[in-house]
Amino acid sequence: MTGGTSIVKKSVSLALALWIPLSAAQAQTGGPLVLPGAVSHPAEPAGATPRQPSPARPARPAPPTQTPAPGAPPAAPGAAQPAAPPRAATPAAPLPDNIFGQVFHRNGLPVHEGGRLTITEQQPGVAGLRLQAFGHLISDRAARCAIDLGSDGPAPMLRIEEPYSQSRYRLQSPVCPLVVEVLPHAVRVSIPDGECTFVQADCRLEPEGLWGPDGDELASRTSAIERQRGKAEREMREVSRKLLRRLSGAEQRDAAAEQAAFSSERAMVCRNYKQEDKHGFCAAELTSARVERLNKRFELTPERTTRGR
Repeated sequence: MTGGTSIVKKSVSLALALWIPLSAAQAQTGGPLVLPGAVSHPAEPAGATPRQPSPARPARPAPPTQTPAPGAPPAAPGAAQPAAPPRAATPAAPLPDNIFGQVFHRNGLPVHEGGRLTITEQQPGVAGLRLQAFGHLISDRAARCAIDLGSDGPAPMLRIEEPYSQSRYRLQSPVCPLVVEVLPHAVRVSIPDGECTFVQADCRLEPEGLWGPDGDELASRTSAIERQRGKAEREMREVSRKLLRRLSGAEQRDAAAEQAAFSSERAMVCRNYKQEDKHGFCAAELTSARVERLNKRFELTPERTTRGR
């Protein structure tokens, strides 16, 4: 019992196959919700040391491109043509050491209040997620529920291909399409497309927000956090001005509006982080991530050319 409200707990195992049809997600009667191809496994107790990730298996090499030799006769009509080689994926930077395998807390709360999140790396461009999060029963919003994702092994997340960032991953599950953004010392969870709803488990998760260290443990790092945020604020203003000078028209207006909205978005995300008003950790993390994205966009944006009179 927590605060007089019971918490219904479910252990959910996501199959490693990508994008399982929603109609195939069925629950075992009287047991935990298990998606196809997965094995039921009890959730770990709160505070337990996360399991070490399994060694990454190398990706299967792509077959060599079959290019006709110079002067070779064309293939006969109707002859089988060699399959086109798969397009190479953009190289992904490895997960930083301060993210890999670390235990993060939603809004800096203790595990029994906010849950726990751990990210591992399965192979380049694919990360593994283990998440214990809380929400409300679909049938009764007054009752809390908990879901343990990846209890039998990390649930796969694919890196989102974006021009200005390689730090966002999407969980490969249609019932919970959450997005995890890797920050310098934390991760941000959002659900831009839909909800994280497990109908068979009668549970709708609410995992959005910043997941980082316990808020009570950040007091000793206040000075370093203040320096991090001050430096990030200065760099953000500088690179934003330089970027706007390279843009024009609708792109420039959109970029200016996005930058203006950042402060209010940051305040909304960070308002519930434990002891945020004392250490400012959440704001520092979001600002540092914003600087990285702006710098990347600035590097990829050509300078404006001025026409001669």
